[in-house]
Amino acid sequence: MLTSGWITATIADGAKLSGEIDLRNHYNQVLIIMPDLDTDTSANVQVSNVSGGTFVNLHNPYLATPADISIAESKASPVVIAGARYLKISCSNTQSPAKTIYIIGVPW
Repeated sequence: MLTSGWITATIADGAKLSGEIDLRNHYNQVLIIMPDLDTDTSANVQVSNVSGGTFVNLHNPYLATPADISIAESKASPVVIAGARYLKISCSNTQSPAKTIYIIGVPW
């Protein structure tokens, strides 16, 4: 099984968005380990087809009520990304202090 190896991403102190995460390959899913987030904060996965491109929220149309993909804080969550290579983690509120997120790509 070929994985991306663990990659870290940071949401800087006072920011809502992580830096770009390059998985270095195309994967069906990722495992995301999220830290504790500030009070009343939700987090979503964003994807882009190119490095430095426009990032959009990853959406799941197959839920009973279609919605953007949310990531639980203080948990390890598998997320289907359907081949996306470039990701960001977006929070609804600014974070303080900085938060470190761990991501690994899981093959098809």
